[in-house]
Amino acid sequence: PTALSIYENRKVIAVDQDPLGKQGVPISSARGLWVLTKPLQGGDRAVVLFNSTNTAADISTTAAAVGLPRRGAYRLQDLWTNTVTESAGRIAAFVPEHGVTMYRVSAIDRGGARALPPQTVLSLAPAAAELDSARSTLVHETFANDGLRPIEDVKLQFRADRGWRMKRLGPAREARLSAGQRFTVAFRVTAPAGGPAFILAALSGGVSYDPPNAWRAHFAVLDERVFAPVPHPFLSTDVTPHPAAFGARAGVFAISARGTGVLQPLNAPPTDSYAAIYEPQRAGPTSTAQVTVSTELAGGTAGGAGLIERDAMPAPAGSPPGVVLFVNGSGMILMSWNAVGGQAVDSRFTVPNVFVHGPVTLRLARNGNVYTGYYSTDGGVDWATVDTVTVATGASVGNQDVGVFHASGLPTWTTTAIFKDFSVS
Repeated sequence: PTALSIYENRKVIAVDQDPLGKQGVPISSARGLWVLTKPLQGGDRAVVLFNSTNTAADISTTAAAVGLPRRGAYRLQDLWTNTVTESAGRIAAFVPEHGVTMYRVSAIDRGGARALPPQTVLSLAPAAAELDSARSTLVHETFANDGLRPIEDVKLQFRADRGWRMKRLGPAREARLSAGQRFTVAFRVTAPAGGPAFILAALSGGVSYDPPNAWRAHFAVLDERVFAPVPHPFLSTDVTPHPAAFGARAGVFAISARGTGVLQPLNAPPTDSYAAIYEPQRAGPTSTAQVTVSTELAGGTAGGAGLIERDAMPAPAGSPPGVVLFVNGSGMILMSWNAVGGQAVDSRFTVPNVFVHGPVTLRLARNGNVYTGYYSTDGGVDWATVDTVTVATGASVGNQDVGVFHASGLPTWTTTAIFKDFSVS
């Protein structure tokens, strides 16, 4: 229903079909936080704030940056909520991960701004968006007055899920917040010591205040990823351009990562960009590795999650890869391997006409340098063969590192894979 209401939003449709016929263009995209603008008939501007990252964030621009003339004030209409506010020139919002805020912005005079409440933004900024269990981090809660007039009696609140410890590091009340000012309070939060390999915890902030027109309150929610440390004898390695996170508890592994995978689509140059939990030199010349995988299917088709076996897991640039068996972001099951002995995976096979939409169990059986991949969608009751392949001799000598890997398939999008019952026999 929420998505349908957005598609049927008449104000959004009006922006799309504006008679001026201009296209929207991006004006900034730093750190995956996008600002796009579109000129509209009559001089207004549509402004889109898009968060392509995995953490809610404050995204801002200015009236001048989006092409509006210099005036005494600006009218901001939120096209999702239909709220209308006045701003001195800053256009901002606290945007959820992979979320969008859309404004229609008009230049007005100060007299027209008096009838409107001031534009305010409540945001939460963690020092670390991913946290090991029992560890602490700082979260800054900030309330910004972007309007022309002061607001009074500002009170900030902060809450965390059950089991978290929290300490406020400063006063949470401000008597007066002038135009253009911000009020920030830091909180030290500590994740619970117990729990699963991975959990998405909600940290929430709230504010109440007295603006010139009426009492108001706002709320903001931040998702914090919490991981249990990976125990011996397992190791973790990250060869992606953005820090990955790893968790392990009671036979369950979790990997949250970006990276473009081990083989690009259409046999383009491979990237060897993945994050893995593995056992060094655990896969002997005759061995079988098995795991059950469930993963978010929001990443690109070049990424995925599954089993990986290679000569040196943390050094893809300095050692030949071996073989991977995985499910990609579209739910297809693939096997990729090093057939010619170079420094890259060069061959692959995709199971035709199979798309999995739930947990899948993968099995990789090795006999010297010959590998056979299998998959099961019913927990290992029935098995289907993926392929039997021959890996180059130089890429499958002696014992190999073996484990589970994940890559989202996209450089700016983090996804999380969960692995259960990993075993090597």
